Amino acid sequence: MRVVTLLMSCKEYLAGKKYLLALGDLSGDQDFSFGKWLEFLEPLLGAFARSIPGSKILVTSRSASVAAVTRHTLVRLQREATPYLLEPLHLNESVAFIQSIAYKGIAEKERNPLLIDIGLEIFNKCANNLHAITIIASILSSEPNNYKKWQHFNDILLARVEDPVICIKSVLDLMQKHDTLQPVLSYSSVPNPLLSYSALFPHDYKFSKRKLQQLWEVQGFLDSVPSIEAFNACFEALLAEEYFLENRKRDKDGEIVYYTTQALMHEVAKHLVRDNCCLLDKPTNQIDAQHVSFIVDSSWKSPKWLKDSKLLKCLLFLPHESCGFVTIDNINDILANLKCLQVLDLAIVNCRNGPDSIGELKQLRYLRLGISFDSLPECITSLQYLSTLDLRHTTIQELPQSFHQLRCLKHLYIGGRLIDLPPRFWELTQLQTLDVFIVGQNNGLNALANLLHLTGKLKLCYKNSNEKHVGPNYNRIIADKDPISLSDLKIDDLSLVWSSLKGAPATDFAKEKNVIEFDILQPPATLKSLAVQGWKGTCFPPSTLSSNLVSLQLQGLEALECIEICQDPRKTHSAATTDFPSLKYLIMVNLPLLARWSKVKDHNPDSQEQKQYVPQKIFNRLSELRISGCPKLMSMPLVPSLEKLEVSDIHEKLLKHLLSTQESQALSSSSESSASPTLKELHINSVHELEFFSITVTSLQVLTITECRKLTNVLVESFNSLKRLKIRACPGLKDISHALHISLSLRN
Repeated sequence: MRVVTLLMSCKEYLAGKKYLLALGDLSGDQDFSFGKWLEFLEPLLGAFARSIPGSKILVTSRSASVAAVTRHTLVRLQREATPYLLEPLHLNESVAFIQSIAYKGIAEKERNPLLIDIGLEIFNKCANNLHAITIIASILSSEPNNYKKWQHFNDILLARVEDPVICIKSVLDLMQKHDTLQPVLSYSSVPNPLLSYSALFPHDYKFSKRKLQQLWEVQGFLDSVPSIEAFNACFEALLAEEYFLENRKRDKDGEIVYYTTQALMHEVAKHLVRDNCCLLDKPTNQIDAQHVSFIVDSSWKSPKWLKDSKLLKCLLFLPHESCGFVTIDNINDILANLKCLQVLDLAIVNCRNGPDSIGELKQLRYLRLGISFDSLPECITSLQYLSTLDLRHTTIQELPQSFHQLRCLKHLYIGGRLIDLPPRFWELTQLQTLDVFIVGQNNGLNALANLLHLTGKLKLCYKNSNEKHVGPNYNRIIADKDPISLSDLKIDDLSLVWSSLKGAPATDFAKEKNVIEFDILQPPATLKSLAVQGWKGTCFPPSTLSSNLVSLQLQGLEALECIEICQDPRKTHSAATTDFPSLKYLIMVNLPLLARWSKVKDHNPDSQEQKQYVPQKIFNRLSELRISGCPKLMSMPLVPSLEKLEVSDIHEKLLKHLLSTQESQALSSSSESSASPTLKELHINSVHELEFFSITVTSLQVLTITECRKLTNVLVESFNSLKRLKIRACPGLKDISHALHISLSLRN
C-alpha cells in the first residue's frame, strides 16, 4: 500500500510538467513477477504519456526482464522505447575506470604503478560488472597506494571467491531489503542490524552465536519482538546467504562452536556500514560512527577524538595477532565522557588502575572486563540496565554485597576464580545464562531453584564443604534430605564439582553432606550432558538421570566402587538410567576403587542367592569412550557401535573386553581380539599387564600404543583401512615388522 500511494502521488505531481525522471538499477529479482512490474511502472509511464514534450524517463537495470516490461508498457501507451545495451569496457577504459574511483583526488604521478596489473585482475574477476567494481574500488580508495591491501583483495577474489559479483550482490540485497522494506516487513526478513554489527569484527574473528546475540540484544534492535526468535531468523538468513561460515568444530551435542564471516562479503559490509559501525586497525581521523571497535596491541595509543565522542554507544577493544593484555593509561579519562555507552568490551585491557568511571556509565548494558582488582567495585551495582556481565578474563574473587540489585542482569559469566557468590543471589530472577553457581556460605543449592529462566550450560561448584552454615535453611534441607528439583530449568549441560580448601581434612559432616547433595538433586529432564567431579559417594548414580543423556563424564571420584544399573522396580532412584538409550560419549577418569559396572537382576530379598553380573548391551549408541585411572575395573557392558576408544592405566582384561564384539569373547581369556567393525580410532597407553596384543581391524584408521612396558609381541591385521600406526615407549618390543599384516593404505 505504501508503494502504491507513493506512485499515485508521483503521478499527480508530474502531470502537466516537463521533467527528467531517473529510475536507477531496477532489480530483476525472481520474486518480482512480470505483473508486479507492470503494476509498478504503469502509473509513472502513464503520467509520462501526458507530460509536456521533452520529458524523459531514464531506466537503468542489469535485468533483461525489466527492459522487456518497460518496453511492453510504452508500446501499450503508444510511445517508442529502444533499449540501449552497454558494451563491456575496453582494457584502457577498465584501468581508467578503477583509477578514477580508487585514486580520486590523487595526481597521476603519485599513483603506484605496481597496482595497474592488480587492478586489471580485479576487473576481470568481476566480469565487467561495474557495480561490483565500483564497490571494490571505493573500498580500496581508503588506502589507494597500499600494495598489501590491493593484493589482499586480489587474493580473496582469486583464491577464496568463486563469483565475487554474486557475493557483492548478496550483501547489497540484504542491505536494500532492510532499508526499503523494514516498515512493512517483520523482523524475520530484516537481517541488516546483525549484518551491520558483525562488521565490528575482523573477517577471521571467531565468534559464538550466543555472544553475537547478547551484543545485538543490548543495542535495542529487538525492543518490539521476542529476542531469541527474531535473532535466530536474522542469523539463519545470513547463514543461508553464506555470509556467516560454520566452523567444522562441534561440541558434544553437535552444535557449531563458532562462526566466521566470508572475507569478500565482510569487506563489502564494512564499507557499506562504515558510517555507523566502524572497525579500526590503524590510526585515523575523527569519525562519527556510534559503534566502534579497535584492534590493539601493546603499542596502541588512544586517538585524541575518542574521549570527545560523547554519542558513542559501543566501544570494543579486540586483540591484534599474538597480543595478550594491553594497558591503556588514560582509560578512565576516555570513559568519563562516554555517558551514552551501552556496550563496553575491556576483556584484553589491564584494568588494575580502575576503571572507576564505569559506575558512571548509567546506560551500560553489556560489559566485559579484563585483569582487574580481586574485588569488583561497588559502583557496578549502580548500572541498573546492565544485561550482560562477563568476568571470565578477570582475577576477581569477590562480588559486591549489593550485587543482587542488578535486577536486569540476564547473562552472567563469573569464571573460575570467584570464592563465593554474594548474598541474596536468588533475587536475580531474570538470569538466563550463568556459567557457575557456587554452593557456599551465602547460597545453598535451593537458591538455584528460584532462577527459573536459566538455560544452556551450568557448573555447580560445591565449596567450603566443612561449613555448617550455608545459605538460608540449607542445613535443614540436608538434614531432612529434602529433594531439590531443577526440573523447571532448561539446563542441558550440567557439571557438578565438589572442592574443599587445600590441605584441610574433610570432616564426617562434610563427607555425608557431599553424598546427600547429589542424592537430593533432581536434574532437569532437558539434561543432555552430565559431568561429576570430586563426589565422595560409593555407588553411582544416586539420583534419577534423564534418559536423554548424551554425554557422561565421571572424574576424580575416589570413593566410587560401583556403577549400578538396576532393574528392580523398588529401586526407583536408578530405574530411569536403564539402557542409557541416548548416550554417545562416556569419560571415566581417576576412579581408583571402581571395581564393577553391573546390571543387577531382580532377586528375592529372602534368598541367599548372590547378585549376579549379566553383561548387557546398554550402550547401543555409544560412539566415543575414554577410560583412564581405573585399575580395578575388569569388565563393563559391551559397546557394539564404538568408533573411538582411549584407554590409559587400566587392566589388560578390561582392554580385551572392550575390544570384544561378542559376549562369549568378553568372558573368554583369549588374547586375540577382533575390534568392533565400527571402531576407527584406538589409543592404548600404560596398560602395564599387556604382554601380547593381537587385533584384527576392519575399519580402524588410527592405532597408537604407548608406554606398555611389558609388551613383547604385537600382531595387527588390517583390511585396507589403517592410515596411521604409532608405537612408542614399549621397551620390551624389539621388532614388529614381521607382525604387521597391513595394506599399502598405511600413511604414517
